[in-house]
Amino acid sequence: MTKQQSPAMGGTQSKVQAARSQAPAAAHSVQHAGSEVAHGAVEQGKATAAEANRQVRNLLGQASNELAQQANTQQKRAAAGLRSLGDELASMSSGDDRHGLAGDLARQAAEQAHRAADWLDEREPGAVVAEVRDFARRRPGLFLAGAAVAGMLAGRLTRSLAADGQVGTDQPPSSHRGEVGA
Repeated sequence: MTKQQSPAMGGTQSKVQAARSQAPAAAHSVQHAGSEVAHGAVEQGKATAAEANRQVRNLLGQASNELAQQANTQQKRAAAGLRSLGDELASMSSGDDRHGLAGDLARQAAEQAHRAADWLDEREPGAVVAEVRDFARRRPGLFLAGAAVAGMLAGRLTRSLAADGQVGTDQPPSSHRGEVGA
């Protein structure tokens, strides 16, 4: 028994055959469109990465410039502070009528402070850091001793400036009972 094909079935088969014949072209079209989308996404990703890279470089450059400016400003302040300290020591030594050991030490300290201020003024902040680091490697004991003396002097200077600031106010200076050397 053979089945006879109905007209409806023949129309369905022709649609299936038409779909089969068009399938490779449609698949190729979809593949091509997918390839274009992927290529576009890759290009957009590259452009986004390049823009992000450029912005990061700009931010790093700005941060580097700001840091260099701040370091330069702080170095100039340190040089001015050393010069001021040297001037104060020089005036102390010139007021010493006896010209004894204390006067000689004050004069030498004033000269050293002025030399250190000039040394700071003549160098870039990065060069100062490199020279101090090299000195610390070559002579660690002397470096630590110098840092301790500088810390003590900075503490005394700060305490002195704070006390001077309180003299002009209506409040009495705070007492430091129990402190050694106060």
